[in-house]
Amino acid sequence: MSTFSYSSRAVFLHFGNTFLVADLPRVRRLEGIGGGSLCMIYSTTPGLGLVLWTTGELNEDEAQIAGPAIRILAQRDRVLSELAPEARQRISRERASVEASGVIDAEFAQASAPAV
Repeated sequence: MSTFSYSSRAVFLHFGNTFLVADLPRVRRLEGIGGGSLCMIYSTTPGLGLVLWTTGELNEDEAQIAGPAIRILAQRDRVLSELAPEARQRISRERASVEASGVIDAEFAQASAPAV
């Protein structure tokens, strides 16, 4: 059993003996990938981290999965808007660099591909 939650500043994932915390400004992509699952890609030092989380609910539809993702991304945008201009510019440059590299799209495509 795992839990996935968020606060006004971070996303939390707890499974087994592992507790992951990702600051909201570091979340690069978060969306449903079908099958009651969310995929989150976030910045780490150095590189990117990827988390797949499944609700475990057989009847979970895409709208129910999309709701938390939309709220988390909206909160991330609020947090970014509250940062000092220098920090916002630094994060914006980092995000543009990572997005231009295509790494996020490639990681997301791999994570959301059906299991063979």
